[in-house]
Amino acid sequence: MDFGTAIKSFWTNYVNFKGRARRSEYWFIALFLFLTNLATTVIDGAIFADDVALFLETGGWGPVGVLWSIAVFLPSLAVIVRRLHDTGRSAWWLLIALVPLAGAIVLFVFALFGSDPVANRYGPSHLEETVGEDFANPSGSDSSTNRNRLSYLEQDAPEGSDF
Repeated sequence: MDFGTAIKSFWTNYVNFKGRARRSEYWFIALFLFLTNLATTVIDGAIFADDVALFLETGGWGPVGVLWSIAVFLPSLAVIVRRLHDTGRSAWWLLIALVPLAGAIVLFVFALFGSDPVANRYGPSHLEETVGEDFANPSGSDSSTNRNRLSYLEQDAPEGSDF
């Protein structure tokens, strides 16, 4: 997925918490948000150019930055949830971010992990689509191989849980 496609996906999946997000999609969005947050800080700095002390007292939060943060909060949350799904993890793993420093490190590492190469309970793998049938069915068997893999994954989950 390229940068433009990732941004388009970010806005079209504004509050889509289902499915999976590729690693490239997630990191292109992280870059996009970093650059746009930098731009809002520059704009807010220009707005508060006459009163730098007030700008610094607010922690660098000007009106443009606040509005932008509100606008991207839900889609940012949705893309990290979909990224966790892509690695086979539940959205409940987001709660680990409440642990100071260690939680952010764990989520960062999870975001670095590759995608599940086969379908999981959050949807089909994009790796099967892009690599083709040779990867999806290396033995040349039918699609029941993938169903067996998925049922094996589901057996590992505790009864009644949505991990």
